[in-house]
Amino acid sequence: MSSLRIQSLTKRFTGDPKFPAVNGVSLDIPEGHAMAIVGESGSGKTTLLRMIAGLEIPDGGEIHIGSKLASSVTHVIAPEQRGVGLVFQDGALFPHLTAAKNIGYGLKSMRRKQRAAKVEEMLELVGLSGYGGRYPREVSGGEAQRVALARALAPEPGILLLDEPFSNLDTTLRKQLRDDVKLILKNTGTTSLFVTHDTEDALAIADEIAVMRKGELLQVGEPAALYRNPCDAYCANLFGPANRLPESFMRGIASPPAPGQMGDGWLWTRPEELEVLQASGADAIQVEVTEVRYLGERQELKAVPSNLEGQGATLSSLTLYWEGREEVRPGQRLWIKPRYLH
Repeated sequence: MSSLRIQSLTKRFTGDPKFPAVNGVSLDIPEGHAMAIVGESGSGKTTLLRMIAGLEIPDGGEIHIGSKLASSVTHVIAPEQRGVGLVFQDGALFPHLTAAKNIGYGLKSMRRKQRAAKVEEMLELVGLSGYGGRYPREVSGGEAQRVALARALAPEPGILLLDEPFSNLDTTLRKQLRDDVKLILKNTGTTSLFVTHDTEDALAIADEIAVMRKGELLQVGEPAALYRNPCDAYCANLFGPANRLPESFMRGIASPPAPGQMGDGWLWTRPEELEVLQASGADAIQVEVTEVRYLGERQELKAVPSNLEGQGATLSSLTLYWEGREEVRPGQRLWIKPRYLH
């Protein structure tokens, strides 16, 4: 396996040269680690992935795979010589080849018996023993993605790249395959980088997450750090509901997870870090419920602070979680306080 180091990587397309698709991005992925790149459409994450794979040539910066320089403005190693595996969004299996032949496609340099043994090993690794003779049309979407993963891992690449690998799957299958992929990557020790617009996938799989927007890198960190301590409003809301509250109100939080720092006397905090009360109490503020969404195990509320040290008018709507058995209705008044308050 190999490490991956990206230094000041830049890519411009002729359509809009003033705004690079990727603008001076630097990342380090240690050997055996999994990193996710998240961001909205057009953020540059897929372009970055394609440059690492060798499918696009950078206009600036460098890509190092292990100890080798893979890409720069003047030096480019061909994709097939980089030791990089790639799993596409739709699997991109050869429809006229069986699962076994798809997996063995990149193993032509092996002797026949050795190749057959490797194919069986990979089928077992991805939980598809006995599926070698099936064609892509004869397997489900999740099974097809497992075959694609096995094909990418079979040559034992130094780096595995995954481009939105779960986006075409239903929710239940997505979660199952996500858990399986995480275990496979851990068991094989494969260095991996995957791009996704789904932050739940990133939080569940990655050792580190990089957030991109408009070609630039906004924040890099471990999943918990990005969730609890976003650097700005975009990163805060990317990973789920986030509330902007005065630091004076949140000052009582004494134990982690602490809310994200925003500066200027404000903090970001998640709904689960706020306790919702039916009656007033010390250090609590009153809110009026404007919307209620039933989620089964809890109700998600939208609420507006009635007053908060004279700053109520400047606060946007808050997202709160109510886990009580009683139903909450719009117009109802409740109270909130920091959950970790002494």
